[in-house]
Amino acid sequence: MSGTFERWLPVVGLEGRYDVSDQGRVRLKSRRLLRGCAAPRQRGAYWQVCLSRDGWSRSFLVHQLVLEAFVGSRPEGMECRHLDGNGGNNVLTNLAWGTAQENANDRASHGTQVRGELVGNSKLKVGQVRQIRLFAKAGVRKQTLAAQFGVDRSLVSMIVNRVRWREV
Repeated sequence: MSGTFERWLPVVGLEGRYDVSDQGRVRLKSRRLLRGCAAPRQRGAYWQVCLSRDGWSRSFLVHQLVLEAFVGSRPEGMECRHLDGNGGNNVLTNLAWGTAQENANDRASHGTQVRGELVGNSKLKVGQVRQIRLFAKAGVRKQTLAAQFGVDRSLVSMIVNRVRWREV
């Protein structure tokens, strides 16, 4: 940050109590910086801070505070995009409002899309997907494979046809 001027604006809805900077930092109006706490996420982290006023306390995502203060309220149907794919980089120049599809495209282009067995509710591992394709190619019925691997027949069909688990 050397040589750059950090701009501060009030946190929307908490004006007079908290400020947020274009560098992704949050402080009390008294200029005391708050410490962000990372909310773990697959491949990186989103930073959040706990802000309070008049007896209530709530967690806020820092990237949303930055965009709301410097760009404006979140347009309907939009979400925050981290343009470099790093969810921990909350510098204003790295943030933009965008559609869910734009965010999905960003994850694909940055290689941060969670796929395969990294998906939290995945029932199969890479080796099992390969076995399903191998057995299906050898003529084993999809219904039989579904029962053997404990999944639905439609999933076996999508695996064999490379609709699911394309990357394997």
